[in-house]
Amino acid sequence: MYLREIGRVTLLTAADERRLAQALGSGKHVEKLEKDITEETGRPAQASDLVRRFLTRIRESNELIEALADHMAIEDSMTLKVLLTDEKLRAGIDSELDVEML
Repeated sequence: MYLREIGRVTLLTAADERRLAQALGSGKHVEKLEKDITEETGRPAQASDLVRRFLTRIRESNELIEALADHMAIEDSMTLKVLLTDEKLRAGIDSELDVEML
């Protein structure tokens, strides 16, 4: 970017930077899963393969998810719907790790 363009271009806020970093991280994660599935099966990964892998990882993370919900005083039982839609829980999952939880 040239110096004369500074001030004419909207810069990212800290929140925008975090969202962008999360999106990039998510994309890299999906690419790695696709590569792993392709290596395991010998064929390109399909959407159903990715969904199955994501659901398996969610199931394997159940103990951690329950601990996070307890820490955040979320009373709902941890169904997939709650996991995906509860804003308080999503904020806890998507935010930086709280050292107090350790």
